[in-house]
Amino acid sequence: MLYPLRAPERTVTIGEVATRCGLTLRAIRFYEEQGMIRSRRGEAGQRLYNDATLERLAFIATARRVGLSIPQVCNLLETGDAAGHAARIDGLTDACAHQLAQLDAQRRVVEETLASLRPRAKKASGRGAR
Repeated sequence: MLYPLRAPERTVTIGEVATRCGLTLRAIRFYEEQGMIRSRRGEAGQRLYNDATLERLAFIATARRVGLSIPQVCNLLETGDAAGHAARIDGLTDACAHQLAQLDAQRRVVEETLASLRPRAKKASGRGAR
């Protein structure tokens, strides 16, 4: 019986992953310690990552960049693992919308605070209203 030949899995080192994903070596190791990604060890004991892990790290980096916490990212990863990549993206989209709403609320508070301080600052400096 003949078995189809499979191309060997392409792997990259942690340094190449860091360059491609824009992450530090420490961050990559941390995500691995948290169980968010996996690596295998090469003959020399160095960490090796496959394309699926690179995609996962790109997702993690995006989620962290928009302000999601590690537990939130883990939850999205678990959702994607159970329900598929589309569910993970839908979850990220929802989380981003929630994060945006929170940031908008914070911005309004900051703008209101600035507006209330500006007239006082002008009076204190002796300039008055313009």
